[in-house]
Amino acid sequence: MMVVLAVVAASLLIVEYVFMHRPLPTLILPTYVTYGYLYCNNDVVIPNGSMIVLYYHPHGDVEVNSITIYVVFPASIINEVLSLYSRLPNSSGVMVMGVYVNGRLIAVNINYSSPIESLMGTLGFWQHLPIKAVETTYYVNFPTINLKPNDTITIIIYSTIPYTLPSCKINNETEEGELMVENHWIGLFGLMNATPTAEQLYEEGKYITEEPVIYIINVSKPIEGLPQELPMGARPFLTGIAPSYAIAQNIPVTNNK
Repeated sequence: MMVVLAVVAASLLIVEYVFMHRPLPTLILPTYVTYGYLYCNNDVVIPNGSMIVLYYHPHGDVEVNSITIYVVFPASIINEVLSLYSRLPNSSGVMVMGVYVNGRLIAVNINYSSPIESLMGTLGFWQHLPIKAVETTYYVNFPTINLKPNDTITIIIYSTIPYTLPSCKINNETEEGELMVENHWIGLFGLMNATPTAEQLYEEGKYITEEPVIYIINVSKPIEGLPQELPMGARPFLTGIAPSYAIAQNIPVTNNK
């Protein structure tokens, strides 16, 4: 039992290491250019049976093939989550994340590597460790797309269980861009002295910001899949706040010099 706990504790340290935004060596992660990135700790609780809608705007021409949303299950809601999950007829569609570009669905992630999978994987030990929350990610990879300044990326997350989104308090997208540069959250990672840096991307006008509004759509019954076109009826849930995210172009390690 002690060996298992030690392995788990080590795994949690690795997760914490990643969440502290310290790029890992290229032997572990591929090189990636991050055009948009936020990570703050103002947790926003998202109610179950809802669909949230998040909007992102490219500045300049950028190429991306990966989008990540950070998700947290604090200890205060884990029991509720597990109770709801145990009453579901099956695990299919518990959480669904879709990526839309200009209103059209281009990629979807249903359960595979979803936050609920990460949470369920902790059932054997989370109660035995001083864990205040289970932190994980929800990501979608897709073929590289070219984005222009007039394009709009939209993320939809539908969930039958509650969860929280670590978010930043931001008044507008200009403030967000400045925050990303200040914290060196965007740029090329995975190489020593890598370029472009956050400052270079910002000066060149090649970055992505998030509209600081969480929109929500209440769902009366479980859905089987996301529609091909962006659903209507979203209304502001919270304003002046932007959930943590990463939008990047991943480059294979073999391309590194």
